[in-house]
Amino acid sequence: NTKDINLLIAYFKFQKLLDIPIHFLSCGQKKRLSLIAILCCNREIYCLDEASSGLDAEYRLILYSYLQEILLKQNKLIIITDHHQTPITDIIPVILKDTETL
Repeated sequence: NTKDINLLIAYFKFQKLLDIPIHFLSCGQKKRLSLIAILCCNREIYCLDEASSGLDAEYRLILYSYLQEILLKQNKLIIITDHHQTPITDIIPVILKDTETL
């Protein structure tokens, strides 16, 4: 939906980059674009492997903030791997669900 895409574009501060050909984007900018494309799909489960690799600290926090503030409030299941120095559990509370209900 266009509203969700525009929300994600704004959330990931991508507005000024929309007219730039993808081959001119940096690694971090391409990662942000990929995250926008994935997160606009409105799924019940998101599997994000190294979602923050290629992102600088500012955009890692934006990603984690989005995951916590938007997706968890919508009761989405997020499976994420991350190898950064700051564990994701320090940023997003870990919620364990009963596997019987999954």
